[in-house]
Amino acid sequence: MIRLTGITSYLFLVLLFTVSNIYSQTLEPEEVYEKVSNSVVTIYAYDNEDIKIGLGSGIIIDTGIVVTNFHVYQGSDRISVSHSGNEYEVDKILGVDIDRDVIICQTSGSLLPIEIAPANDFRIGERIYAIGSPLGYENSITEGLISGLREIDNNKLLQISAFISFGSSGGAVINSRGKLIGISSAGYLYQDINFAIPIEAIYNLSTNCSVEDTICSIKVEHFLRCYQAYIKLNNKEALTQLSNYIAVDFGEYLHRELENTLKIIT
Repeated sequence: MIRLTGITSYLFLVLLFTVSNIYSQTLEPEEVYEKVSNSVVTIYAYDNEDIKIGLGSGIIIDTGIVVTNFHVYQGSDRISVSHSGNEYEVDKILGVDIDRDVIICQTSGSLLPIEIAPANDFRIGERIYAIGSPLGYENSITEGLISGLREIDNNKLLQISAFISFGSSGGAVINSRGKLIGISSAGYLYQDINFAIPIEAIYNLSTNCSVEDTICSIKVEHFLRCYQAYIKLNNKEALTQLSNYIAVDFGEYLHRELENTLKIIT
């Protein structure tokens, strides 16, 4: 019979407690859903005639702050946040990273923020859950694994096997402890090959404004309107928004000079 000394017994109990604590943090799928479902929202995009033109998902990362994919916003005049039959206006844009396909907005809603995992807190083969609004079916949950970490167009992406469809973009990728590790981004014809943006994209967003910094958010809005006009080959509107962007920092005199230049160009 094996006998444990006092020290060995103590170490064994510490190890047993640590292992038990680790496993106790792992949640069942229904527990994950219950923990995060009030933090995942549907995003609607509207054109300048207030016609609904797009659909996506979003994640509440702080009180009144929602993150989604930039491509959900792209081409729209405004977006709104919807959850459980309530729709909230997006008041202003706080930050954007077009290359990494991330945009952060402030909304009037007071929905529950999600718990965010530390950057790079994931493992290949780890079980994960994707929650979003595929085809508008709000807060649908799918289960899968992290299949790999890929570099696509100079961006690191999580390859996941959890199914995502049109409308899932911008939704939450959650680990088995109920913490946000990524943002659903893209899917392919083969439904077990999908991609998510690692949560570090939020931590590393350099063009992020504080909620109180109105000047910063106005500049971001003019920048985005300039970008959207440029993509649509509307050079006149692009130049107008560029002048507005510059005028925020350099005052009305320069703004008037640019307006005169625009008149000459057009």
